[in-house]
Amino acid sequence: REAAALQRLHHPGIVQVHRAGDAGGRPFLLMELLPGRDLTRYTQPARLLPEPVVLRIAGRVAAALAHAHGQGVVHRDLKPANVVVDWASDRVVLADFGVAALADAERTRTGLVLGSPAYMAPELLAGAPADARSDVYALGVLLFELLTGARPFDAPTLGELLRQVAGAP
Repeated sequence: REAAALQRLHHPGIVQVHRAGDAGGRPFLLMELLPGRDLTRYTQPARLLPEPVVLRIAGRVAAALAHAHGQGVVHRDLKPANVVVDWASDRVVLADFGVAALADAERTRTGLVLGSPAYMAPELLAGAPADARSDVYALGVLLFELLTGARPFDAPTLGELLRQVAGAP
């Protein structure tokens, strides 16, 4: 069901899913090969992009998320590594929908955490289901990181990170 939903996402800012299926009991998605590089490089203080470029990237990612949310798909793992920019074609693409879910999907296991904790909204870490708002929170963390070269919350252990996200301003 989720793979079928992903195949319905037709937007220039979302990686195209060509095929989905099951091979030997393992689900798979066959996606387009994207030129360019992910945004991880541009989160380093010495490689920060100019503010207008970051804002243009954020706007394009927000438009891609709005399209996905309009189709009932929540990404659940928005982070720099999952946004690809191709400077030659001026294309920004949201990729890796591997943990995406339909907005109305039930969670199959209690307490299952999917995604990257540093980009997860506090309510997700507390066990609430993912929805469009949690993707918007992750976009805010991504934008913060691209502009400052640091995450708003960063800790040496997962436990400390969870405490910071849940309780720090």
